[in-house]
Amino acid sequence: MKVRVKWTKTGVLKFIGHLDVQRYFQKALMRAELPVSFSKGMSPHQIMSFAAPLGLGMTSEGEYADISFDWTYSSEEMLSRINAVMNEGISVLEFKEIDEKEKNCMAVTAAADYLVTFREEYYYKDAFLKRTQPFSMQEKIPIVKKTKRSEKEVDIAPMILDIREYESEPLLPGLPLKQEGIFMKLVGSRKLTWGICSIGVLLAIVSVFFLPQIIPVHFANGIADDFGNKVEIFLFPILLLIITLLTGKENIKYFLTHSKTFLTDIQYNLMIDGVLGIILIAEIYVIYASFV
Repeated sequence: MKVRVKWTKTGVLKFIGHLDVQRYFQKALMRAELPVSFSKGMSPHQIMSFAAPLGLGMTSEGEYADISFDWTYSSEEMLSRINAVMNEGISVLEFKEIDEKEKNCMAVTAAADYLVTFREEYYYKDAFLKRTQPFSMQEKIPIVKKTKRSEKEVDIAPMILDIREYESEPLLPGLPLKQEGIFMKLVGSRKLTWGICSIGVLLAIVSVFFLPQIIPVHFANGIADDFGNKVEIFLFPILLLIITLLTGKENIKYFLTHSKTFLTDIQYNLMIDGVLGIILIAEIYVIYASFV
C-alpha cells in the first residue's frame, strides 16, 4: 500500500540536512509502530522516497514523501501516531493513499513557491528588489552544476517562472500562501490570551464595588445552592492569571504540546484561550446571578 505524506519543516530543524531528515523519518515510523514495508534481500530497508530535497536553512509548509505500508490505520490514526513521536519543527499534515502505479513524488513535482524575507535592518532590500526583475527577464542564466563525476553548464532561465515582491497572491496558481487574519495573529502572539485574562481581572475589580455582600458561588441545575463573600469573585481572575502565566513557560508548553499528540502554536494557544474563555464566562454568570 503506497501512501503520500505531506509534512512541514520549521524552526531550528531547518538546519538539519536532507539525509538526516530521512533517517529521522525512518526512526519516527518505528517509534510510532506503523506497519511500514521493507525491501527484500540481504539488507532490507524501509521503502520510502522523498520529493526534491529542501535546502539547508529553509523552512517549508509543504514537503512530500511516498511511503509503502503493509497495511494502514485510518488517516486520523496514522497522523496521531506519527505526530505523537515527532519533535517540534516537523509535523505530518496528511496521509493519502495513492495507486501503486502512481509516479513517485519526485517525478510529479513540477515547481515550488519560495518566499524570501529580509531582516528589518537590511538596508539593501529595495536595491535587491529592483534587480530581481531584470535578472529574471534575461534570456539565459547559465550556472555551473557540479556533480560527483563532472561539471556542466545549465541554463536556469526556463526554470524561473516568476520573481516579484510578495503582496497577497502566491506566485504559482493553486498554491495558496498562508495568510493570517487579525484573529489568528492575536492567537499566535498570545495577545488574545492576555486580553481574556485582563478582562477577567478588570471585571472583578469593578464589580466588587457593586456586588452584594453575599454572592452565589455554586450552582446545581442552574439554581444557586451555595453562597460566599463577594471577595471570592477574585478567585476567577487569580485562576486566569495562574493559567496565563504558567502556560507561557516553555517547559510547560512543550509538555502540553507533546504529551499525547502534537499541537502547533496556534492550536496550543486556542486550547488555552478556550479554557480561559470558559472561566471568564463563569465569572460573568456569577456576577449576573448576584443581581438576579
